[in-house]
Amino acid sequence: MRFLLNKNIPFLLTLLLSLLFACKKQEYIPTGLANDKGNIDYIPVIRTSVNGEMDKVKNKKVILTGEFSYSKGFTASAITFGHCWRTSPQPTTDDAKTTFFNLEEGEFESSLTGLLEETRYYVRAYVIANGQTFYGEDISFVSKDAIDADNPNDPTSSWAKVTSFLGDGREGAVSFKINDLIYVGLGEDAGGYKQDCWTYNPSSDTWTQVANYGGVARSKAVAFSLDNQRAYVGTGWADSSLNDIWEFNPFSNNWYQRTPYPKAVHDATSFSIGENGYVGLGEGNSAFYSYNRGLNEWLPVADFPTGERTGAVGFSLGNYGYVGTGESNGSPQNDFWQYNLFTNQWTAMSNFQGTTRTGATGCQVSSDQGIIGLGYNGTHGYLTDVWMYNATYQVWSKLNGSFTGGQRFKPVSFSHDNQLYMGLGRNENNEHPSSMWKYSINK
Repeated sequence: MRFLLNKNIPFLLTLLLSLLFACKKQEYIPTGLANDKGNIDYIPVIRTSVNGEMDKVKNKKVILTGEFSYSKGFTASAITFGHCWRTSPQPTTDDAKTTFFNLEEGEFESSLTGLLEETRYYVRAYVIANGQTFYGEDISFVSKDAIDADNPNDPTSSWAKVTSFLGDGREGAVSFKINDLIYVGLGEDAGGYKQDCWTYNPSSDTWTQVANYGGVARSKAVAFSLDNQRAYVGTGWADSSLNDIWEFNPFSNNWYQRTPYPKAVHDATSFSIGENGYVGLGEGNSAFYSYNRGLNEWLPVADFPTGERTGAVGFSLGNYGYVGTGESNGSPQNDFWQYNLFTNQWTAMSNFQGTTRTGATGCQVSSDQGIIGLGYNGTHGYLTDVWMYNATYQVWSKLNGSFTGGQRFKPVSFSHDNQLYMGLGRNENNEHPSSMWKYSINK
């Protein structure tokens, strides 16, 4: 079937988009565009139907329908069409979308699955024809219990207490994971900086002390693990900024000094992708560097786009690093950025949907999901909310219920086997609780 936008044959392309509920219609009037021969090309007429009554969609998935029609005698070739959606207005084909080709006259259907609970989505139809993209009217809805059973993103469980950290309670600690064991150490409390390190076994819910950190006691350091074999911990604050880096070998329970980070910084952030670790930001620093374990060297990568920042959260999902929140120029932030190691570029993603904050915690919880939560905002004080980011759909969803452990600044978080763990930090009374909590991420 040929489906070209014939410049000499006017056509009518009608796309009906509905949520399968009672509707009211929004209609665009066809517009003529002059082509390079002075003739008029008719662009598609796209009508969208949106339910004017319903504000909640209570389905595991949302079904969108559409229909093409065109005037008699119209000849056609391949076009691309579908629906696109995101959590802010005016979605485009760069966002999540369905894609179909070579449509005969008649109806088609798109299914939006994996939707997040209590999240407003914006959807519009699109048609790509003759090198141009045309969109229908925005419609929006708020999902309610719209969790796809095939998508591990059903944050419906509550927090449960686990064995408390056996060291002193503290803020500004680090955590990392090797071989299904979690390691937590460093930080500070009212008594000073910490050097001790501990491992947590989620299977037995037990803590065991391991070798003290190889460098001086400190707070506000960074940590990342590579190849599920070694961890790298360094930078931080001990009455001044530090740049030393130490490798932890869990098999020998020893620390070994490695090439220092290029700058002395504290309150930096880190993540790892494949065989490389990435560290950047911190007081007075907008730079990022990549650490290669095999070469034991740091190489510069693209600077963070918005300048220096302290107290940001970093984690990786797949082949991408993610950094967001933190404090810049004295103001807490909620922007969220993706780092692409193949292009060495940063891309702005959907902003973190909670209150702006610094001193939050975050980690990866599945192959395409990470969390950011707790922290501090100058207006709202210490915070208890936790949010999950789904990289596949580029949307945020708030976990049900506030963190049961209360308000925390500079806590730690980690995950294992669909369980999110969170604890330590400083509360609103300047206390340092040692309690730890877990949250089940249901599949």
